[in-house]
Amino acid sequence: MNENYGLTLREIRNQKGYTLQELADGICSVSFLSKFERNESEITLGLFKQLLKRLAVSFDEFFHLHNNHEDYFEKFFDRVNECYLNQDLVELEKMKQAELKEWERSGSRISRCNKIAIERIIDLLKYEYPSTKDDDIQFLYDYLFNVEVWGKYELYLYNLTMHLLPQEMVVNLTRTAYKKSSRYIGMKRGVNVVASVLLNTLIYLTSIPNQNVHPYAEEFLSYLNELDLGDSDIYEKTSREVIRGFYKLKTGDLKEGEKIIRDVISFYKSIGSTQLAKKDETYLEFYLEHI
Repeated sequence: MNENYGLTLREIRNQKGYTLQELADGICSVSFLSKFERNESEITLGLFKQLLKRLAVSFDEFFHLHNNHEDYFEKFFDRVNECYLNQDLVELEKMKQAELKEWERSGSRISRCNKIAIERIIDLLKYEYPSTKDDDIQFLYDYLFNVEVWGKYELYLYNLTMHLLPQEMVVNLTRTAYKKSSRYIGMKRGVNVVASVLLNTLIYLTSIPNQNVHPYAEEFLSYLNELDLGDSDIYEKTSREVIRGFYKLKTGDLKEGEKIIRDVISFYKSIGSTQLAKKDETYLEFYLEHI
């Protein structure tokens, strides 16, 4: 490998807060990694793949950053999502145990985060109160807060585990995610993932009818409005409108808030998206009854 890939790896390592020793541990020698980062040595594809895995960066994301312009981690979340849709608790338990074993073997922070994410899905499928331990929640928060550049992995992980966290942590992490994912927003569908984080945050902060509006909800709504969503991002745009409607309801503008949401419901019905229409309509009625 050449073309100054070592310099890019060093930049990512520094941004994610890894020392040479931490990144090299169990993969290669510190001196070898140092030479590669200075472009004084070549590296095999196998070693390079292991280094990127530890950094939670896929090949696509690495080369995107390298050119200024993801698939172990993408496959991981695809598998988790598939198991969730299929309600496959057996496979999820296997995945959880594999991540737990790797964490205990190597101390991998990524494996510990993956274990926490899988536990969250298992609890959802079992309709159980979150079983995640307090030290895991603090670890997850510290990991995400200290990442200097958020990529697809961090955004997906946060989206999946957000509701494990107290409001104060969510406010801090969403602000961090928005500010530290600027590189990723430029990647294919990156803006959609960031929009999803902001949408879920606003749902978290505004979805309980009889609570006062959270003081930071307006800030996150402004972030969402700043995103350059394309013509094909229909769901993100309509979801943004629904959130705006609930924010209006929460701040006392009942007539305008209800109108915004009912307009979206009418749009869903007009294009045959009856399930989306029913979901928003059911919750709107519940919300209005409990204001």
